[in-house]
Amino acid sequence: MSVLPSIDPVPAVVVPSLRQVFPAPTAGAGITVTELGGATVVRVAGEFGRQDLGVLAETLGDASVEGSRLVLDLTAVDAVPAGTAAILDATSMHLSRWGTRLAVVGSIESTRALAANARGRTAFHTTLDAALAYREISA
Repeated sequence: MSVLPSIDPVPAVVVPSLRQVFPAPTAGAGITVTELGGATVVRVAGEFGRQDLGVLAETLGDASVEGSRLVLDLTAVDAVPAGTAAILDATSMHLSRWGTRLAVVGSIESTRALAANARGRTAFHTTLDAALAYREISA
């Protein structure tokens, strides 16, 4: 007799355009991908919970393109769920192949909490303007 583990479906959203908003069907967060100031900006707004982490990871992966700066804007969420730092680390490692960093914008509390758990080359900012003005300095 074989026993197969049960796999619960996770809501996933494919982002086919850089100018559309796609809330996950059962999740509370809306994720927008736009281009601004020469960077790709992924904005998360609303109730950002653990159920949204898969969609965030997929969106950051799709938005990671060689030669483009990537900014994650978390200023429109109240808190970030556990597990977010691991996604940021994975994205940072992916971007490091091209010699660039992920820039994350959020409240002082959110950026402190994420920076304390981050192991990657992620740059943290408290304003979108600071993140867009940030330029990678080669070592």
